[in-house]
Amino acid sequence: MLTSTPSSPAPIPRRFIADDRAVANIIRGKPQQPGPNDKGHFHLESSEFWFILEGQIRYRIGSLPVFLADQGDIVYVPKQTWHLASHGPTPMSTRLAMNGYQDLLHNWEPTEESTRR
Repeated sequence: MLTSTPSSPAPIPRRFIADDRAVANIIRGKPQQPGPNDKGHFHLESSEFWFILEGQIRYRIGSLPVFLADQGDIVYVPKQTWHLASHGPTPMSTRLAMNGYQDLLHNWEPTEESTRR
């Protein structure tokens, strides 16, 4: 489960399931509004999917329009596809994130700061 504490607003990862070929994390939080140009990240080696357990989750996936997924929905993203999941407008939302690797690398777009070095 990803949770935050008063002293640390950033989520702290907590594994729900982890073995050699499956990982699942429960991620719960309050509404977020990502930046308009934030593409999120992608994974070279694996697809990812989410089961929406509570509320709504906002998704930006590749060139698709931004959309909200509701409780009970399943959202899938193929490997090597940019994606960003953020907590939607409901007071709280929860998703079960699932993929096939424990240490799945997250590939991010370089920031302006990192390109100045």
